[in-house]
Amino acid sequence: MAEARAIEVVEQLRQELQRVTVANGFHTDFGADVRTELADTPIPSGPRCTVVVLGMRAGDGGGVAVEGLIEIAVPTSHTAAMATIYRGADDIERLLAELPERQLAGSVAASQALLPLYAGTSFLPRPEGMPFIAAEITFTTGYRR
Repeated sequence: MAEARAIEVVEQLRQELQRVTVANGFHTDFGADVRTELADTPIPSGPRCTVVVLGMRAGDGGGVAVEGLIEIAVPTSHTAAMATIYRGADDIERLLAELPERQLAGSVAASQALLPLYAGTSFLPRPEGMPFIAAEITFTTGYRR
């Protein structure tokens, strides 16, 4: 039986996000800790990346539109924490922009869903006074049954 489309979307992005390392030419190493489940505690011990699907709705022409979120976070004790978040957001925007070219080259496996598209970034410096800094990068994708 085929996997749920939301899981396919999250899993494909998790695999791609693991490429976000300095060794692969990115500014940060958010790819070293990529999760598909929200953590029990919002306070990360180091750079952390989480990808989730936020919702699905009927799209044009019988398709399904999907909205998702990639959250990156570092503790405020991290050296240059805010700069790390800015660089990480840039890394993820770049990763999403490169997906079509990587898919054409055969480096990204085909999926039942469209490739995710960058939709926007919100920066969260110390949300609600918590000792971490985060950014939420939203993406959209879609599929047909």
